[in-house]
Amino acid sequence: MRWRLEHILKKSDGSILLEDNVVLAINKPAGLLVLPDRYNHGLLNLYDLLKSALGTIFVVHRVDRETSGVVLFAKTAEAHSQRCTAFEQRQIEKK
Repeated sequence: MRWRLEHILKKSDGSILLEDNVVLAINKPAGLLVLPDRYNHGLLNLYDLLKSALGTIFVVHRVDRETSGVVLFAKTAEAHSQRCTAFEQRQIEKK
């Protein structure tokens, strides 16, 4: 399933920017959802792709479907909590 994620990202000018044991940063292309659509669960989205490829995954933040940009995911609950707190306390800067 990981090949599917990489294929979809490459095909739409997205990419994996950083991956380690606890986080994954993806350059999300415009037009791709971060989370499943609440009305149409069949639409392609990063969360479902990552869950299929990696198993447990946590969304640290999202950007709108029409927006391209970096999206941060956590691979563990602890990393998710730490990154969310860092965003809330503005220790991570969005540009």
